[in-house]
Amino acid sequence: MKKVILSFDYELFFGERSGTVDNSIIRPTELLLNKLNRINGKATFFVDYLMIKFLEAQPQTVEDAQKITTQLQKIVRQGHRIELHIHPHWIDARYNGNGTWDFKDFTHYSLNSLPEETVSDMFTEGCNMLNRIAGTVDPSYRIVAFRAGGWAVQPFSHLYKAFKKANIKIDSSVSTGFCYKGDDSFYDFTLTPDKPIYTFKNDVLVEDKDGEFIEFPISSYEYTFPMRIVNCVHKYLNPGLFRQTTDGTHSRISYGTLPTKIRKSGSILSKFTLSRLSPYVLFHALKKEKKELLVFLDHPKDFTFSALSFLSLLEGNVKFHLYTDFIDH
Repeated sequence: MKKVILSFDYELFFGERSGTVDNSIIRPTELLLNKLNRINGKATFFVDYLMIKFLEAQPQTVEDAQKITTQLQKIVRQGHRIELHIHPHWIDARYNGNGTWDFKDFTHYSLNSLPEETVSDMFTEGCNMLNRIAGTVDPSYRIVAFRAGGWAVQPFSHLYKAFKKANIKIDSSVSTGFCYKGDDSFYDFTLTPDKPIYTFKNDVLVEDKDGEFIEFPISSYEYTFPMRIVNCVHKYLNPGLFRQTTDGTHSRISYGTLPTKIRKSGSILSKFTLSRLSPYVLFHALKKEKKELLVFLDHPKDFTFSALSFLSLLEGNVKFHLYTDFIDH
């Protein structure tokens, strides 16, 4: 039976419409939690701590911050994990006054745009915040994992001190085979070890058996032409299943160049996600995959009801895991 780690980036949209906390985070997360509870599934939520910090600092959005805190406590109470996620361009964000945010300035979209000391301070501040939130449920709770905003974990040497200072043991920012170069961010994982887990020290692309950190790459698969046909037919026959239910958008002006996806034998590489593809296509890809451990990536803000259908297919066919199941901590 395959092992599956379900991971969700818990954040607002960073496109032309940020979406609202209620509609793009709280409500879809509740639907996911209810489903996970019914199938006895476990998940890890990478929480954009700067989002909470800036919501708390704005008088009009303090209530939104409290809703998030309450939901994060519920997540921990139900046996899931919250871990650290950082989108540093929050420092350039502007509140629109209607529950939404203006993210037009992406000067600091990547952590590597900031001094190392600032990055270390963010890691420490973020871990302390999330530990306090989770600690109201479990006093011994400690943040141990990280995912970089926009997957911008390179060069890792720029983050090394932050990982050490915050006692982060796990990274899950890499997705083997993908690369991207834009105006505000970049990553290149084309030379990443094609393994479900590996240790590293100074470079996320280089396996080091004596490494201090563990990488859990986000899993991908070959999205073949027949899969694309099935996916299109399923979407055509079930439009309501794939309709976005949240109120933000990824699209934005001047996004830079499009991500490059490695092509293999005429097919493209696709990440294991929950909300955007036919549950049957995803389940077929899962069954076909040779690796025994798969890491799924999704976002509550991308929620469609196809995610719940896919979770139903997973019930009884996989064993759900948390990242922390694989480390001593």
